[in-house]
Amino acid sequence: MPSPTHNRSLYINLADERIYRSAFNLTRPLLLQRMRYVEHMLAFLQHAELKTFPLMEQVLRVSCAQEGTFVDSGANEGSWSLVAASYGCKVIAVEPQPHCTQLLQTGVNANAGLGGRVRVVNAFLAATPMSVNFSADGSCRAARQVLPDGKLGASIALQEKGDRHSRKAGQTDGADRIAVRSATLTELLPAHDRVALWHLDVEGAELDVLDSAAALFAARRVDRVMLEFVPVRWERFGVQQEAGLKRARRIFSGWSCARVCDGAPYDFAAPPAYPKRCQPDLFCERGAAVRVRLGLLPPPCRVACNPAGRACSVRCAR
Repeated sequence: MPSPTHNRSLYINLADERIYRSAFNLTRPLLLQRMRYVEHMLAFLQHAELKTFPLMEQVLRVSCAQEGTFVDSGANEGSWSLVAASYGCKVIAVEPQPHCTQLLQTGVNANAGLGGRVRVVNAFLAATPMSVNFSADGSCRAARQVLPDGKLGASIALQEKGDRHSRKAGQTDGADRIAVRSATLTELLPAHDRVALWHLDVEGAELDVLDSAAALFAARRVDRVMLEFVPVRWERFGVQQEAGLKRARRIFSGWSCARVCDGAPYDFAAPPAYPKRCQPDLFCERGAAVRVRLGLLPPPCRVACNPAGRACSVRCAR
């Protein structure tokens, strides 16, 4: 439980967010540092990634009971990392933006009992060593891209309108720079641990991030991967779609993959065709079949559409 010395007005309690509370059966406070950017991110997750919640609950409930490791690549504000730690998982939260890692560490420190389970790493995963300069302007931004030439790319994903933390890449307001180095997941994962679930949200860099764990895949020490998979973004990373899909097939040889939003199988033969209002996320599991149930909504939620089916919204009981 949170330490009584913390000023609760400075934190957002995930147990007060109805989808988090219901999907993960949160009966105790789970705190994140309060700021407008974090509020925006939580609102985005609860709307756009609603079907991720039942998937996470199924996997974490089983894996964390066995002291599995949850890896969060592109951890950002850290909500998934904190939920995994609250279930009992060991967590490696990897985030390149320095201020995001400070926010995440503040959240970890505010939740007594989680500190020993969460390792916050200010780095980005890559197969080859490199370094990127981030602004020291105290911002945590949505959906940053770390490009192979060591530069930051402007995001083509979430951009919260009016959010001062979503400025164009390279805008530093004259602030100093902080050099952030790459790491491989192979070097970050303790020698005898295995990855129960690896969550990747890396804005088009997923192939190089996955290759950072080539030795772990070869040793069968990664069991499940959930990743944002958008081949149209790969060109910015110097990867053509056909070659990238071939790499993905090699990485996930002997695995089964499916779209998170509806459970439709996916084999990397062509770029995935995501239905409308379907987040571009895949879930992959080692073996001949995906064993978790996909495409579910959290228990108190349903999708309501107008008679023409042209406008739909998610409604959740309070």
